Amino acid sequence: MPQLFASIDWAELSRINIERTKSIMKENAIDILVCNGIENIRYLTAFSPFNALAMVKSHIAILPMSAEQPIVYTLPYYLDFVPDAAPWIKDIRAVSGDLPTVISDFIKQGGISKARVTIDSSVNYGEGQMLAKKLSKLDCELVISNTIEQARAVKNPVEIQVIKEAAAVAEIGMRAALDSCLEGRREYEVAAEAEYAMR
Repeated sequence: MPQLFASIDWAELSRINIERTKSIMKENAIDILVCNGIENIRYLTAFSPFNALAMVKSHIAILPMSAEQPIVYTLPYYLDFVPDAAPWIKDIRAVSGDLPTVISDFIKQGGISKARVTIDSSVNYGEGQMLAKKLSKLDCELVISNTIEQARAVKNPVEIQVIKEAAAVAEIGMRAALDSCLEGRREYEVAAEAEYAMR
């Protein structure tokens, strides 16, 4: 069997997705896009953060229109892992507070003003309200936009290849699970067979 995902250029996939996202940002007059949802960070960076409950909101990607790539914020103990897993990501920083603080610090440190900032839908209402207040003090504006959702709506050929290969892996796992469903087998044994086959 051919090795799945071996032919995918993850850095190129990230570049294509960033290019598409920035064209939509330009259409919507957005200067900075902030993503906190793992699926949106994965879309922009082609890097898959761990999806454990403790890690769900621990990554932030900030994509300014003026940058080639998003800046990725992660937990301090994760800083060594990201460059190994995704060497094409050039700017990785430690999260030093909640999302509104990270964004406002980024804007202050960059000397940015008059920026229109949008956030993805994973940012909760309270964080959004706090961010709006912080941005207004920095002469910036929080705008509601579905920029990242628009970008992700149309799949490029590389994404289609990734989806097909992921479906093939899932089929391998399901076949192994079905084949191991024998009388007397425990659920965890069936799950172990499926996971082993997929890995």
